[in-house]
Amino acid sequence: MGNIKVTRVDNRYIHGQVNARLVREYRITRVLLISDAVKKDLFMTQLYKSIAIGYQVDILGLKEASDAYNSGKYAKDNIMLLWGNVPDAFETFQDGLKYSELVLGNMPADSGKKQVDKTCYMNKEEAEKLKMLEAAGVDVYFQAMPDTQKTTLKDALHKTGF
Repeated sequence: MGNIKVTRVDNRYIHGQVNARLVREYRITRVLLISDAVKKDLFMTQLYKSIAIGYQVDILGLKEASDAYNSGKYAKDNIMLLWGNVPDAFETFQDGLKYSELVLGNMPADSGKKQVDKTCYMNKEEAEKLKMLEAAGVDVYFQAMPDTQKTTLKDALHKTGF
C-alpha cells in the first residue's frame, strides 16, 4: 500500500483536475483506472490513455485489478487508484486490493441520491458500502480537491440521513 498515493471515486475518471493537479501534486507515475465498462470500451480506453500527460494509465477490470496490483507489477510506480463509482471501489477492496483511504471527488445526482457536498451525492446502497469500508479501516471522506474542505463519512451520513 505504500506506493498508493491517491484513491479516488470520480465518475469523470481522468479529466482536467486529475491531469493538471492531482497527478502533479502526488507525483503520480501511473493511474490504475478500474472499471469493467471502460475496459470493454476501446474508444474510451484509447482516449483516457491518450490524455495522460507525464504518467501512464492502465485500464483494469474489477476482477483483475487486485491480482495485477498485488503481483508487484506496479511496485516502482506512484499509484492513483481511480474508480467511477462506489460499488466498483468497494468490490475491488473486497477482492483484495487494499487501500487506506478513499476520496470521493465527484458522484453525480441521480434518483434516490442525496447531496453530500457541492460535487457528491450518494444513495443508501453507497452509504452502506462506505460504512463497511470505514469499518475495515479505510478513511472515507468527500473532497473535490486537496485544498477544499473535507466532509467526513460521519458528517455525510448525518446530513443525508443514511
